[in-house]
Amino acid sequence: MEQLLGMLEEKLVEAQAKVKKRIQELIFPLLVFMVGAFAVLFFGIWQSVNQLDRSEIKASETLFYAILLNQREQLRSLVVDSSFWDAAVANLVLDFNGRWAENNVGAYLHDAHTLSGTYVVGDTNQTIYSVQDSEVTNVGLLESFPGVEDFLELVRLSHRDGTADTGLTEIRAGQNGKLFFIAAAVINADFTQFEKVDEEALQQSRHVLLLTKTLDQLYLDNISRWYPFPKIKFEKMPVEISDGTSSWDFISIDGVAIGWATWQMPLSGHEVLASTLKTISISLVGLLILIVHIVYRGMDLNRIASQGIVDFSEAKKITENYERAISDLGQRGAFYELSVDVAFKKIAINATKTMQIDLVSLWQIGEDKTSLHNLYCFNTIQGDLATTKKIALSDYPEMIDENSVPKILCTSNIWEEPSLLNFAETCFDTKEPLSFLAVPVIRHQKVTGLVCFANYDVNFDWTEDRRRFASSIGTFISIIFEVQAQKLIETELRDEKNKAEAANVAKNDFLANMSHELRTPLNAIIGFSDLISQEIYGKLGSDQYQEYIADINTSGLHLLSLINEILDVSKTQSGTYVVYPEDVDVETELENVIRLLRGRFAEKEFEIDVNVENGSERIYVDPKSFRQIIINVLSNAIKFCEAKSQISIHIVQKERNTQICIKDNGIGIPEDKLSEIFTPFVQVENIMSKKFEGTGLGLSITRALVELHHGKISIHSDVGLGTTVTIEIPVE
Repeated sequence: MEQLLGMLEEKLVEAQAKVKKRIQELIFPLLVFMVGAFAVLFFGIWQSVNQLDRSEIKASETLFYAILLNQREQLRSLVVDSSFWDAAVANLVLDFNGRWAENNVGAYLHDAHTLSGTYVVGDTNQTIYSVQDSEVTNVGLLESFPGVEDFLELVRLSHRDGTADTGLTEIRAGQNGKLFFIAAAVINADFTQFEKVDEEALQQSRHVLLLTKTLDQLYLDNISRWYPFPKIKFEKMPVEISDGTSSWDFISIDGVAIGWATWQMPLSGHEVLASTLKTISISLVGLLILIVHIVYRGMDLNRIASQGIVDFSEAKKITENYERAISDLGQRGAFYELSVDVAFKKIAINATKTMQIDLVSLWQIGEDKTSLHNLYCFNTIQGDLATTKKIALSDYPEMIDENSVPKILCTSNIWEEPSLLNFAETCFDTKEPLSFLAVPVIRHQKVTGLVCFANYDVNFDWTEDRRRFASSIGTFISIIFEVQAQKLIETELRDEKNKAEAANVAKNDFLANMSHELRTPLNAIIGFSDLISQEIYGKLGSDQYQEYIADINTSGLHLLSLINEILDVSKTQSGTYVVYPEDVDVETELENVIRLLRGRFAEKEFEIDVNVENGSERIYVDPKSFRQIIINVLSNAIKFCEAKSQISIHIVQKERNTQICIKDNGIGIPEDKLSEIFTPFVQVENIMSKKFEGTGLGLSITRALVELHHGKISIHSDVGLGTTVTIEIPVE
């Protein structure tokens, strides 16, 4: 018998030694596998991130090319629209009309489309008409763009080949070294005015209309503002391109690079890396927990082996069950795509089977941080149950302390633990004795809820394995909450982005249609009414017709002015209105404005007294915007006065601002209307009974122009006594 026991003991020791050796042989390969698996995983993610960054750089370059192509196409369409027109042939080729040119291809075209130059050249490339930056000049096209003759001949050649309505564009450097988009087309009749018999003669025209738009740093800054681009740098010399930098070469029509644009895109690779790691972190955590658990259990096997083969086998079986449960939760790729209730039900079923318990309940801290909400409760007998139960945290201070310190609460019998009795009975709506366990749900290092487990057996043992598994379930639920919150945020951001993009597209379409569809027929009305009033082709037959045609011309000019004001308001509100400040002589500008107003309000009687104090003779502003500001304010002062207008302009420099004070003796503005006076289309008078002409846009545009100069405008008025407008513009 003793010999048999000795043999059994010897066999047991031998078995223990073999187990220890197997364990030691297993640990090192397992660690190598873990490190290798993590290395391969992270290397693959890193490669994907780099590829994503390269794709984003390529996409930004493609988008930039599309923007340039769109700009060239817009300029080409504009020059074709302006040149393919009987009126253009009549006023630019057959009999040059400077006023018509100014109103149709000159300053108005520059302001509407932010052009930098307009040129009309004759058969021998002589410059007939030249406008630069909205001002008529004597600078010829060949002087501004040396070597442009080849391009002009190419335009004429395309006209002879039958593609006259297409126009040509290119990027070219000017005499000043700047780059320009240029577009040109032969001025050709559309035969709405001329007879078809003139077709052959008119088609021999070699006059060319050429439009330019500056391609400089300001233009690139506008691209950065209009489109999802960072700061774009304009370079005249080739630059070394570093990793992560996008670039584009401006190529002339002869294939030579004449400029470079570079920008640093905010690459999302690292954000994607962080997001990816965050998304797969649960799998990594599950895998890490699994590996740590295996290692831990492997080391514990030394102790288990010494207690006998039976204990070892039992422990191994328990370990395998928990490993299978954790792996089942952690390796489901679509698990976190489920809603919270469906995911919690799957977790609860898994927990009850694995931990051999009866009840699972999920609680979440409310947004007010003072209450707990019971989201779901699972009972193996009754099944899952959604609940709206809500309790105050102050009634159960033992569950979550005021500092939100994570802690696990456990008792074998709630009747023996008074601090947990009330909450446990409330949690599972029972008065029976329970074995109870609660683990925290932690998000962003703060306790945001609880997962509670219970068993009707008061002798139930909450082993370390069960507690660890319960903590893992808390981690799973925390990640589910995080994923759901991110989905909600992403959905809201996507909706807002789509709304903003739709609004921007609608605004751009409106401005484009407004500019082309309304201005073009209005200019035709104004131009033809001018021709008729001058009786170029013969008498009208009745003096009454002369009055009618004058009314048509006046109405057309008024409507065109209204459209211009609406477009100015749109540009200032959308941020596309650009000012170019320079040193301006105040008195000269005021004289020009007053002279213009005397012609506009010839039927009105008014006097304007100007007082410019020493030191205020010059101001740093955009000349065009400054004239419009003064014109808008003085026009209101003249219009809204029933008798003779007495207007005073006082200009003085105060500290770092130039103050312009304009005072009149008009009808005044009621105090309750002053807060609305700068709102577009708002007028003091009732629209059904008003006596003074106006659209309600002048002061809105004035304030926008003042604010573009970093200044401010204020109005003080007394009804029946007059109005004082004060404008302050910084000296620098």
